[in-house]
Amino acid sequence: MALKLSMPQLLRTNYNVTAIGQPSLTGDVITLENDGDMPEWTKIKLPEGTMGNTGYKSPTATGDDYSGWDNPTNAYISNDTDAEAGNNQDQDYYNFDFTIPEGRTITGIRVSIEGSGGFETGTGWDFQIKLSWDGGASTTSAKSDTFNNLYDEGDTIKTLGDAEDTWGRTWSIDELSNTNFRVQVFGDGFEEGLIDHIQAKIYYTV
Repeated sequence: MALKLSMPQLLRTNYNVTAIGQPSLTGDVITLENDGDMPEWTKIKLPEGTMGNTGYKSPTATGDDYSGWDNPTNAYISNDTDAEAGNNQDQDYYNFDFTIPEGRTITGIRVSIEGSGGFETGTGWDFQIKLSWDGGASTTSAKSDTFNNLYDEGDTIKTLGDAEDTWGRTWSIDELSNTNFRVQVFGDGFEEGLIDHIQAKIYYTV
């Protein structure tokens, strides 16, 4: 991506700055590497309407309303040590610690799940994802997918939702807090799933 912005340098000169590659975005401040004519690091405020995101965040808590899996905390990080979801067993995850600047409009939510369909030959592990904005009391409609790969075939990553998919509702920033936001995972069938990592990412306009 090439991003060209005009900014006033803090001393007295205006510079045209071009970033080649992926710039570093935190909130609504972009950090560009020195191009030889700038101070070593320069921070530029992005124009309104620019898309930002939180980056993928992992949960640090589980089992508030649903706690049917074995070793569910193993899904906090990707390390090939799995949470085990049995037949029709459900689990929820929360405390993603999203940081979203005030006044932003939420445009999409993406959930990423890394895992496999278990040990036995079969049709794979079918699952559904729902999101909650009020601590689990209410949820979005479900999105579904299947892990067709078995344990000895290695993990795959399934993503549900995207930058322009709000899961059928309008979100406030407060609804994405640790208190309110939940990712609920529902086993849907008679096979087992092995889940290595669960993450979520929030997209918003600056």
